[in-house]
Amino acid sequence: MEWQYLEYFQVTARLQHITRAAEELGMTQPALTRAIFRLERELGVPLFHHARRTTELTDFGRAFIPRVERVLKELEEGQREFAELAGRAQSEALLGTLRTLATHHVPRLVRDFHAEHPEVRFNISQGRSIDLIKKLEVGEINVALIDAPLAGTNVQWRPVLYQELVIIVPPAHRLAAMESVQLDDLAGEVFVCFERGNSVRDAFEALCLEAEFEPKIMFESAFTTNIRGLVAAGAGIALVPAMGSDWQLPALHISGTAARRPIGIAWCNDRSLSISERAFRDFVVAASDVHLMLRRV
Repeated sequence: MEWQYLEYFQVTARLQHITRAAEELGMTQPALTRAIFRLERELGVPLFHHARRTTELTDFGRAFIPRVERVLKELEEGQREFAELAGRAQSEALLGTLRTLATHHVPRLVRDFHAEHPEVRFNISQGRSIDLIKKLEVGEINVALIDAPLAGTNVQWRPVLYQELVIIVPPAHRLAAMESVQLDDLAGEVFVCFERGNSVRDAFEALCLEAEFEPKIMFESAFTTNIRGLVAAGAGIALVPAMGSDWQLPALHISGTAARRPIGIAWCNDRSLSISERAFRDFVVAASDVHLMLRRV
């Protein structure tokens, strides 16, 4: 079986139209048809319902798709690794990060890593943990700095640091001039919160339970920019990841308790990392092991 036939099958299965598939592959329709028939003969099962106007997959074809995708992905990753080893391609690391790490933590990490590996080029994506996990699973990124992944995903996660959580308040708020605050001082405040399922929201609820008060939550959002905008507009106060001056709002440390969330480096168990990505992952883990990474952003 020639591996090109697997690519022919993959494109035809995606488009479910033999003529459009042939055009995308840069070959004639008869040549593609012959290749599909030959693949079916070698497998001993029909992959498509050829008698219909559209090229619909059979049950065999649908079952074959994930296996073909894994084989082609392995070939692609093998070619990339061979090219790196042979020095014919610039090394690249596909990295994802939470937005709250993108201003301080990640630039420092990349700078320090690049000093040891100047040949590595980074392609960095930002987003929420849930979105970065999806990108890891489909191969759009290969390593990511996120909070703990959801159960049931095929993502390996190693904690590497704790990110401090702080209270941000409107500029004219009664606490705006304070450097720190006790949680029980906030019992009567209106809160702007991240949606449920977010690790900051989980930490917020745990802290309120510890301080023995029921928070008054009036606004919720999945996005950091919305949280910041609502607080700046005077809609309430919020518990957020520390981001230094990037919040452009008064940020108060929380005294008397450990207000923080764990951050780890993640990768997929079923996907090979490039040499550069493995080196970066190991560098981040080593940095955390010897306490080279700051706990506060």
